[in-house]
Amino acid sequence: MTSVPPPFEHSARPELPDGLPPERIPQDEPERARGLPAWPVWAPFAAMLVTLGIAILGVSLIALLASAFGVDVSTDDPPPGITIAGTYVQDAALIFSALLLARLTAGSPTAAQFGIRAVRALTAVKWVFAAWVAFIVFSGVWAAVAGITENDDLPQELGADDSTTALVAVALLVCVAAPIAEELFFRGFCFTALRRRIGVAGGAIATGVIFGLIHAGSSDAVFLVPLAFFGIVLCLLYHRTGSLLPPIALHAINNSLALGVSQSWAALEVAALIVGSVAVVIALVLPFTRQVQPAPAAA
Repeated sequence: MTSVPPPFEHSARPELPDGLPPERIPQDEPERARGLPAWPVWAPFAAMLVTLGIAILGVSLIALLASAFGVDVSTDDPPPGITIAGTYVQDAALIFSALLLARLTAGSPTAAQFGIRAVRALTAVKWVFAAWVAFIVFSGVWAAVAGITENDDLPQELGADDSTTALVAVALLVCVAAPIAEELFFRGFCFTALRRRIGVAGGAIATGVIFGLIHAGSSDAVFLVPLAFFGIVLCLLYHRTGSLLPPIALHAINNSLALGVSQSWAALEVAALIVGSVAVVIALVLPFTRQVQPAPAAA
């Protein structure tokens, strides 16, 4: 996964997104499940297995193709191009598997069922800011308690320092592709399926823990706790705004800041990356909300 930890140095009723018609929801369903798509709790886990299979197959095919062109492919230290391309395949697989399992378990899904809905700009900005402050405060406390003095080196592991081309590819991957793919899968699909059974709080905590653990292969163990907390915050942000756009934007902000700091960029350059990343992810997702009315903020 390509979410990046932050640079440490520097009785509410759940919203009910557009889902299945009321008549298709059994009357004995818990109140918290009404209005939510009928995705079973096991569907996200099955989708993770599908994603894993596609990612392994994709990386293998990319490595074979690279070898055919004379590239020295080493399993211990693969070329940055293979690592970057494989991660793009993984992000695409997250979206594909979520759509596939949603379709197999509850019929053709809509963008709105995944949280792709318009939201009032002021509502989005307000809650994104609140969520970001909460995450920064938690991350600072965790860094002090755990004695963290360095940032995660994921961008370097992906090969961002190898060339300008690699840096651009990593920036697009970390700041654009990952926020969209991971938010659609974890918040739009996983959180939605889990909260039907265990409620908003339980679903947010479970999804956050899964989100943290799924990064175990790409981040040091000490960073998994703030990543899990970030996952919880993103779930609550989605629940509070009724739209996946704010979590996608916050995810892009966090990853852009972390990437800029890892590259020792000046503040103005980091700010430009943040603004550019948010603009791109919103531009890519917003067209899918055109037929959807702005979702009211949760009470």
